[in-house]
Amino acid sequence: TITLLETQGNGTAEAPYILAKKEDVQAMQDRLVSAQTTYFKLAADIDMEGTGWWPLNHTTFGNAEETGTKYVSLDGNSHLIQNFSPSAVADVNAFFGTLAGEVKNVGFWNARSYEAANGNAVLAATLGNPLYEGTTLVQNSYFTGNVDGNAFAGGLAANVEGSVSVSDIYANVNVT
Repeated sequence: TITLLETQGNGTAEAPYILAKKEDVQAMQDRLVSAQTTYFKLAADIDMEGTGWWPLNHTTFGNAEETGTKYVSLDGNSHLIQNFSPSAVADVNAFFGTLAGEVKNVGFWNARSYEAANGNAVLAATLGNPLYEGTTLVQNSYFTGNVDGNAFAGGLAANVEGSVSVSDIYANVNVT
């Protein structure tokens, strides 16, 4: 099945990859390039129920080792990602392992993150990166759900590094 991610956009600021269903979201990892910003835009609300998830931009993706930080711009376009739950076998559980770039205009509804050794959160295990030359931005977004952590845990992020700016967000996340 061909997805919008495969047919619309090229990952630039002028033509972001378009995400319209959960298969598009799952394919985001394959589009990231080391030391380069890749742009994505939601075209619909996306239900991730029953979908396993390896944190985007994390050093371990499946059984393959990834090197270098990849930068991401995700414009939710006033849509939401709902029922998101990372794989319980990752060492961090969040949508992003590391978010260096920006997330804006998106809602994460009913997110669940459980018991990773190195970071549990809805959005990012690590928000920001000292190697990123810009400021990591999170704006005009909301986050709801549950986070159960063994060590580092937070509603939005478990750790913060580098230059980060967070504005106009709402979070209602139970953190244990």
